[in-house]
Order: sequence, then structure tokens, then C-alpha cells
Amino acid sequence: MKHCRFAFIFLFFLTSACISAQQNNCYAILLKKGNDLLKSGGCGDAIVQFQAAGECPDKPDKNNLDALIAQALKCQQTAFCSYCPEMVFVQGGTFPMGSERESYIEKPIHSVTVSSFNIGKTEITVAQFKSFVEDEGFKTDADKEGSSNVFKGVKYELKNAVNWKCDARGNPRSERAYNNYPVIHVSWNDAAAYCRWLSKKTGKPYRLPTEAEWEFAANGGNKSKSFNNSGPYLQDYYAYGRDPGDITHPVGSLDSNELGIYGMKGNFWEWCSDWFGENYYSVSPAKDPQGPSSGAYRVFRGGDRESQPIIPHFNYRSYGAPMIRYGAVGFRAAAPSSP
Repeated sequence: MKHCRFAFIFLFFLTSACISAQQNNCYAILLKKGNDLLKSGGCGDAIVQFQAAGECPDKPDKNNLDALIAQALKCQQTAFCSYCPEMVFVQGGTFPMGSERESYIEKPIHSVTVSSFNIGKTEITVAQFKSFVEDEGFKTDADKEGSSNVFKGVKYELKNAVNWKCDARGNPRSERAYNNYPVIHVSWNDAAAYCRWLSKKTGKPYRLPTEAEWEFAANGGNKSKSFNNSGPYLQDYYAYGRDPGDITHPVGSLDSNELGIYGMKGNFWEWCSDWFGENYYSVSPAKDPQGPSSGAYRVFRGGDRESQPIIPHFNYRSYGAPMIRYGAVGFRAAAPSSP
């Protein structure tokens, strides 16, 4: 009987010691499991392991854990949706929108508050747009009319046989470039149709950004170093492709801003959701302006490689008919901060 009691006590302490050892090594064990799953492509299971590691009693390295969870989330998104744009969360805030420069359509400077939202880390690529075209059997406005506008020395002119597969000069891109280069020669109609398709495929409400959201994000949001309405000017030999080839640059190859968003200070113009109104800034609501309820033109923002030094800045506005397309206009997606 004594031997049995001694064996029971020994087993109890041995079990307790094992549990204690497991608790002390909890973080390391779960971290290893998560990393092994991540390497093998088990992105979702890796997230579960990393999140469990955060509950371990032995103090985890939170910064490292956050980075691993973000990596697993990106892996999961890519595995689930290879055609989905990577999004950046933009915390809402208030900023001075507009400019007092010579362009009257930017006046007056007015205080605007935007709610939190998500916006594409980069512009939509040719490959992402190709997924949409092939899945829907979609015909872009350039496909329907057989042409798009390319820059011809002093102005943009229509060039035949140019569509979303082409570069800024209207030459066909190689398929190797599809994953890296932004889609251009797309109209506002085409961009809006892509967002509707992406929403249908994913169940998430993708859309084009409003121009208020675009300007706020381009300036760096709440992390902005300056909302200087007399600048900053964006003219840059590299950012605007003013090289011998006169080309757009691969997505993510230009510097990111304070929010980690790429390409908003150069490369090409980007479509926004708003109708254009010459005097809209004078009557714009202070909270989440959406633009006029109707119009003849849609807004695009950002500037392109042919813009003069006085033009390209975060506040500059331009506009075009919903069906027009250029070798200097593309787009990025946006979405609410929560479904």
C-alpha cells in the first residue's frame, strides 16, 4: 500500500513537472509549429498557432509575433485569392483638403473628416485585371472601340489596337511583366467593373476610393509629416518615368509614404469614385464627401510623367469622361475598414 501511495505521489509530481515544463516552453513550441505550418503552406493553421502563442504564460516577443501573424495573413490571402490586392488600413482623421494655387478647381481649402478605410498598397496590376477580364469575359472600353490615348510628343492622341495589355506607349507588354506592372488604358467604367467583380468574388465591398480618401491617404493620413497646401510638389524624374523609354514603373518600386502605400506620389493618374464638379469644394460636406450626385466627368488624381513641375502635387485634380482611357491613368482599390 505504501509503495502504491509513493508511486502515486511520484507520478503526480512528475506530471506537474511536465506540465510546468510545457508551460515554460509554450511560446517556443507553438512558435515552431506555426513556422513549420507557414513553410508548408498551412497559412490559416499557422495563424491559429501564432495567436495561441500570444496567450502563453512565458513572455512572448510581441513585435516578432505580430510580424509573423501579418506574414501568415498575407500568405492566407495569396493562397485564397491570388488576384486580390494587398490592402493598407488608414485610420480616419481630419485634414485640410484642397489648395489655393492657381487651379481654381482645387479651391477653397476646406476641412474634411474621413472615416477609417482600407486602400490598395499598390495600384492594380495587369495580372489582377487579367483575372477579372478572363473570368467575366469582360470587354473594356478600349477593347470595344479598338483604341486608347497615348502621348505623342505634345499631347495625347488615340492609337489603334491599344488596350489594357499595353504599356504607356501603346506597345504590348510581355506576360512576364503582368505581375509587376500597373494596368493602364482602362476607363473609369472598367475600373468600377473590376471592383464590382472583386466584391462578388470575395464577398467584401471593394470600390474605388473617394478623392477625399485618396488625398488623405496620399498625404500619409494621420501619420503625415505635413499637410502643406502649397506643396509638396511631386515632380520627379524617377517617379514620373521621365526616362528614355517614357514608361510607367513596376508597382511597389517607388518610395512608399508614411502609411506604407506605394505609388501615390507618382507613376500615373488614378481614378476615384467621384463625379467631378468645378465648384464642389465650396459646398462639400465636412464628413466623408462623395462628390456630386451626378455629372459628365469622373475625377482622377495624382499626376503623370507628362505633368509640368507646377502641376503634380497631392491636391491636384483632373477629370475625364467615364469611358475615356489613357496610357497614364490606372487605379487602385479601396474598401471600408470593416465588412
